[in-house]
Amino acid sequence: MKLCRLIEDIPSIKENYNKNLIIKSLSHNSKQCEKGGLFFCLTGGSFDGHDYVLEAEHNGAVAIVCERKTDSNLPQIIVKDSRIAMAEIAKRFNNNIVDKLKIISLVGTNGKTTICALLSHILRACGKKVGVIGTNGVYFDNELKIPCALTTPDPIELHYIFNQLYMFGIEYVVIEASAHAIELKKLHGIKSELGIFTNITNEHLDYFKTMEHYASVKINYFTADNMKTRVVNIDDEYGKKICVEAGNECFSYGISNPAHSFAIDIQTSMKGSKFIVNTFDNIINIESILVGDFNIYNILAAITAAKVLGCRNDVIRDAIKKMTPVEGRFNIFEYKNNIKIIVDFAHTPDGLEKTLGIIKKLRQGKIISLFGCVGYSDIEKRKIMGEVVDTYSDEIIITADNPNFITVEEIAVDIKKGIKKCKVTVISNRREAIEFAFKNLKTNDTLVLLGKGAETHQKVKGKNEEHSDIMIVKKLLKIN
Repeated sequence: MKLCRLIEDIPSIKENYNKNLIIKSLSHNSKQCEKGGLFFCLTGGSFDGHDYVLEAEHNGAVAIVCERKTDSNLPQIIVKDSRIAMAEIAKRFNNNIVDKLKIISLVGTNGKTTICALLSHILRACGKKVGVIGTNGVYFDNELKIPCALTTPDPIELHYIFNQLYMFGIEYVVIEASAHAIELKKLHGIKSELGIFTNITNEHLDYFKTMEHYASVKINYFTADNMKTRVVNIDDEYGKKICVEAGNECFSYGISNPAHSFAIDIQTSMKGSKFIVNTFDNIINIESILVGDFNIYNILAAITAAKVLGCRNDVIRDAIKKMTPVEGRFNIFEYKNNIKIIVDFAHTPDGLEKTLGIIKKLRQGKIISLFGCVGYSDIEKRKIMGEVVDTYSDEIIITADNPNFITVEEIAVDIKKGIKKCKVTVISNRREAIEFAFKNLKTNDTLVLLGKGAETHQKVKGKNEEHSDIMIVKKLLKIN
């Protein structure tokens, strides 16, 4: 595609400009530049892409998008914000295909992956072809096609994925929109058919520094420029604020407050949940294998969105009843003597409290919680997570959860500051920690493996090592 077409209407200063230059690829990583490529100079907390222009040129870049003039003799498009320019150019490079898709964006600290799975399952039952982009990868109509390193891919990869989904015949795309993605303008230029808000709790403060900043990034995404309609958890204080500002373009769900969709007569056990939903004055009797109040909120979000998108009540009901567990989200494995092993992605104080709280409520034996904290996370959260796990557990095993360059022993020191009553064992190797816990399980015990969920790698000393809680459990239980 010609450079002039890619940068049309983007305010810029041009150096050594050649409007007829053909651009064959896009990249913001100088090492991954290819012959005929356009290189974007991005800046971040610890890097500056402008320092890598010559490497990008050596690897084949033929033009540069930057925020200041560089030493290169290549054509330079100098813009105010390289990230916004990258999002707009990536969209054009893929022929604006995203505008032909119905995008449903999921925003919130917890629940995004489960709601994505629920809503995509319901929409497929309604006869729609649906794609999913999120933590567990990219799905083309329920088939995993592309693993994702990030919850929300960068614009170059993201618009390529949109293009592939469209070519596959996909009509709806349900996407997890992380706070980082919003802050870094990855979703710039994409208008969602529907935006869904779940909740905001303590998370990513190592990056956002304050809850106010973190919350504002998510809340400020819910504007008419970014989405046509909103579906919002009205029981969350931040959700109330979104609804007030959105007015008639906001549809609410909840349990504690009046809402367009709400649940009553809730019954929950380790085998699932039953409840009645009143959604836009329609009554639906819901049965689901998903466990816990937090999953009732997830189901309500999916139901409300499905109703807004025109799905029938009976189709919604039957789809939820047939829904299988989301990989890595409260996956329950049965063992002899009423022993259960639960694998869950919970990795925030709020997520831990919800997961362990429902287990404490529904199980009678000991709860052994195995978890860690990532090495690059805000340190203050470690103590809080220790406090939460201590409240709901009988024994605690502290182990690795993407420690990277920090030792598990160092992380454990911070976690232990919040632990007052539980016996604590520290085992740095997560596989060995799981095997140790498994060997010591007794009748009625529940072992809860927290933090990794469906993840298949562990970040240690800058490298991604293979690791899967689910595969380890299946091997221990001799499940094929």
